[in-house]
Amino acid sequence: MSKALEKILGAGKKILTTGLITGMLYSPVAASNYSMQAEKKEKMSTGEIILRVGAAAALLGLALKIADSGKDSGEDAGEFFACNYWQDTNQDGKADNNEYVGIKDEFRANESVTLASKVKGKKGMYFTTDVFNPEGKNVLSSKRVIPFDDCVMWDKFGPWELYEKGGVGRYNAQFYINDNLVKIKSFKIIK
Repeated sequence: MSKALEKILGAGKKILTTGLITGMLYSPVAASNYSMQAEKKEKMSTGEIILRVGAAAALLGLALKIADSGKDSGEDAGEFFACNYWQDTNQDGKADNNEYVGIKDEFRANESVTLASKVKGKKGMYFTTDVFNPEGKNVLSSKRVIPFDDCVMWDKFGPWELYEKGGVGRYNAQFYINDNLVKIKSFKIIK
C-alpha cells in the first residue's frame, strides 16, 4: 500500500473514531432532548434516537476534522466558495475574481446559490460535487471531466431550489477530484 493511501486511511480512521466518541459522549443528553421533541410529533425508540444522534455527531466530527485541516486532501486543489452568481462584466468569457456577486456563507431561501470551484492543473480529471441538506440527504451529485488546466466548475441552484430540497439550515458541499475528497464547503440557507 502506498504511503499516500496509508495516510488517507489513517486520517479516515481518526475521523470516524472522533465522530463515534463524540456520538457516545453526547448521545444520552441529546437523546433525552430529542425524545422530548419526538414525543410531541411521533414515537421513536430510544435506540433509534441514539442512532440518529450518534450518526449526526459522527458527521459533525468528520466536518470539524476536515475544517480544522485546512486543505482536506493535503494537496492544493484550488479555491471553493459559495456566491449568488457570476457576471462577466468585462465580456472576456473568463471568471475574474471581481466578477463573483454575493460571496458569502449564508443565503436567503429566495436567492440563487452558486458553488464555484476554481481548479488548476487538473485537466482531464474527474470533478465531483455532492451537496447534502441539513438532514444529511444528498440533494445533488454531479460528476464531470475538468475540461481545462485553469477553469471554474459551477453548480448552480435557482431561488427556492435548495429550500425545496431540504429547508433551512446548514448544507455541506463535498468536492472530489478523481474520487479523492479535496474540500468540504459549508453554507446556510435561511428563510
